[in-house]
Amino acid sequence: MKKTIFALCLLPLTAFADNVSFIDIGFGEMGTGFETISGYSIALETVIDSSVALGISHLESSDDDWDIGISQIDINYALDSFNDGSFYVGASFIDSDEFEDNQDGFSIGYAKKSGEGLDYDIAAVVVNGVVGYGISLRSQIGENAGLRYGLSESNGISVVSLSLGVNF
Repeated sequence: MKKTIFALCLLPLTAFADNVSFIDIGFGEMGTGFETISGYSIALETVIDSSVALGISHLESSDDDWDIGISQIDINYALDSFNDGSFYVGASFIDSDEFEDNQDGFSIGYAKKSGEGLDYDIAAVVVNGVVGYGISLRSQIGENAGLRYGLSESNGISVVSLSLGVNF
C-alpha cells in the first residue's frame, strides 16, 4: 500500500516544465550463474530541477521453476546538476518476493540525466551490508525517445535489461 501511495505522489511531478521524466518498458534477464530467468521491466523516473531524481522500477522474471519480482524506489540528490553530469547520493527501498521484509539502503554514483544525447548512471548501492553495482546507458532516439541498456550485480545475482522509453 505504501508503494502505491508513493508512486501516486510521483505522478504530479511530471507536469512541471523544469523537470524531465522517463518511462521505460523492456525486457530483462536475471542470472545466478547456474540459471537465467527472463522477464519484463518497467520504470518511471523524474528529475526535478536537475538536482533531485525520484524513480520507481519493477522487474518480473519467471520460468517453470521460479517467479521472482523486484520493485525498487530510489531518491537521489545531485551534488551539482544531473543535466551536465554529477556525483550523487541517495536512498533505495527494495521489495522482492525473495525477502521477508522490505530492504533499504543508500547509494552513491555519477549520472547524467537530461534526456538529451547519451544519458548514463554508474552507481554502488549498499543494502544490509551487501554492495551492489549498476550501470545504465540511455541513447536518444529522435526527439523524445530513448533506448536504455542496464546491467547490475549484487550478491552473485546479475540483472540485464534492455528497454525502450519516452521522455517528457
